[in-house]
Amino acid sequence: MMNCSNIDTGNSRLRHLFSSSFVMMFLGGTLLAVSNGRWIFPLLVWIAPILLMRSFRSSRQLWKAILGLWTVFCVATPVAWFGLWPFPPLVMAKIVTLGSVWAVMPYLVDRLVLGRLPSPVQCVVFPSAVVAIEFTRSLSTHSTWGNLAYTQTENLPLLQFASISGIWGISFLILLLAPIANSLWSANAASRGTALRQLAAYGALLAAVLVYGRARMTLSPPNGNHLRAAMISPPELMALDSEESILLFQNFQKVFTKQAVDTETLDCVTSSFAEIEDELFGAIEMQAQAGAEVIVLSEAALISFSESHDQALVTRAQQLAKTQGIYLGLAIAKVPSNPGEKNENRLLLVDPSGAIVQTYWKHQTIPVVEEPYSVPGSADPLAYHTDKSVFGGVICYDLDSPRYLQGAGAKGIDVMLAPTGDWPAIKDIHARMATMRAVEQGFSLLRPANHGISLAVDYQGRTCGRMDHYTASDYQLASLVPRKGVTTIYTKLGDILPWMCVIFSLFAIGTSALKNQWTWRSLF
Repeated sequence: MMNCSNIDTGNSRLRHLFSSSFVMMFLGGTLLAVSNGRWIFPLLVWIAPILLMRSFRSSRQLWKAILGLWTVFCVATPVAWFGLWPFPPLVMAKIVTLGSVWAVMPYLVDRLVLGRLPSPVQCVVFPSAVVAIEFTRSLSTHSTWGNLAYTQTENLPLLQFASISGIWGISFLILLLAPIANSLWSANAASRGTALRQLAAYGALLAAVLVYGRARMTLSPPNGNHLRAAMISPPELMALDSEESILLFQNFQKVFTKQAVDTETLDCVTSSFAEIEDELFGAIEMQAQAGAEVIVLSEAALISFSESHDQALVTRAQQLAKTQGIYLGLAIAKVPSNPGEKNENRLLLVDPSGAIVQTYWKHQTIPVVEEPYSVPGSADPLAYHTDKSVFGGVICYDLDSPRYLQGAGAKGIDVMLAPTGDWPAIKDIHARMATMRAVEQGFSLLRPANHGISLAVDYQGRTCGRMDHYTASDYQLASLVPRKGVTTIYTKLGDILPWMCVIFSLFAIGTSALKNQWTWRSLF
């Protein structure tokens, strides 16, 4: 005969196991590690904060909850972002350690005000704190890597919300689900009605955002006036798949990082890069003859090692643009062999007359890897008015900063030229980040990416053309994009939402502290 008491005991233990803060933290950390960064599963991004908050709120001792959650972030972050950040191990350790402290803070704020504020206000504290911290950190780092909004770019109706609020509104919406779900999870008979009403209100808000997105795509799609464009990347030189390519990479790194090299080494590097120049100019000519009106090269597609070499490449490009009657986005890096001269990562816009009408220097060089060896960048995105469109220009990492790209929206840029250089681990997430900028600022995007995903995207985030460097054969992508952009609400309002989150977070913490007379013992 089956022993019913044993069954009851087993069920009780099972319920206790799945209600324990440790299990919730482990599950949340696991989802955290595989939902953003190297692996992106959009749905898991919504679930992970729910489990982490459940664990943090239910832990009996706050210091254990803080230490446990900080450990989870310290473990999950390197797993999620392994290979994506090109920094030395010590720099990575510092980023992860301090970043995990910041990641714990919103959960701590949520717990400190728990039960001390009205329930509807309480639900807004957590997403506001996350947005406030991420936004204020982006002001100094000029980067928004890791923002949850980038995981949702395939959801086009939701993506349209970025045209109003930028990435901050989308991440706020994702994070708002965590406190609402936890309120329902922990509700008793007396509070369940309130929790259900909050969930219904959240559902209505999410539905409104999706309806707006679908309406924007349906009622105001891009018109039929399109620009024929082409993007070109250089053939593979430093694939690191042979002793010869590894040696070339190592020698180039010496020149790039301003180390002294002998004449033989320098000749080896310059001659190797010279071999692809004819191929690149031939590809430009071919795409022009196929009807391209504007052609853009990927970041540092051409590299010069002396002033005379640089001038020869620029002159050749000018003559080709004039002969073919095209606009040419010439991405050419100057890497002087003289250790006393800094590198220049540039985008030159050549018009159909062969004149250089704009020169842009990469604004945000990569810290540690690129910044110490490069000249200061341009203060604003490139902008050039033609009779049909306004062309803009930035380079690679510049697209990571919504704040910097607000200058593009203010200038009314229609088509953004964005030469990029990536590596395998970041190619997908970096392409998502670039797509978000197009929707925020209302421009079409031409993003040729060496060692990455080349993209042509319209101002509503639709992919007009896509090429993976690692599966392509000729590294050329031709596409049609809208000739005209649009003015978005985000362009006009800017970062009003994250600033509101900063103010609200400070207000909620201050009000709760004064009202309830916090003491160290009462908190811990």
